[in-house]
Amino acid sequence: MPKTVLEGAWLYHELGRCCLELGRFSEAASYGEQSLESATQASDDNWQINSSVLIAQAEVKLLNDEKALENFNRALNIAMVLEDKAVQDAISKAIEDVNYRIAESKYYQSSNISRHNHCIGALHDILIEAIQVNCIPCSNLHVT
Repeated sequence: MPKTVLEGAWLYHELGRCCLELGRFSEAASYGEQSLESATQASDDNWQINSSVLIAQAEVKLLNDEKALENFNRALNIAMVLEDKAVQDAISKAIEDVNYRIAESKYYQSSNISRHNHCIGALHDILIEAIQVNCIPCSNLHVT
């Protein structure tokens, strides 16, 4: 059990990093949240950045891109207040990567829908043609 909230920020962050490395992404995010809570209570900006980035990294692995962006943006805002250019650049790159993945996902989803609609349209045309070629003229139909 941590003796201080600052120690808790460090401890939960380390546990979260271990979980992230082991592929236990949900646990990593959970420990990241605990670390962030402790860092916020301690008013420690650097640990708030570290915790937010950890949460964002776990959310990226869980394919929760919106949550990842939220946490990367939180970290970026704190880095801007601290005027830490290197951290700002690293986080900005991560945000760019997530935004690219979101855009790519939307593109492929719309492409698949477009391709699906094209296939449906082509299938419809083939069926109509087959019906017209093989259809008995309506005048030959006798309804009893």
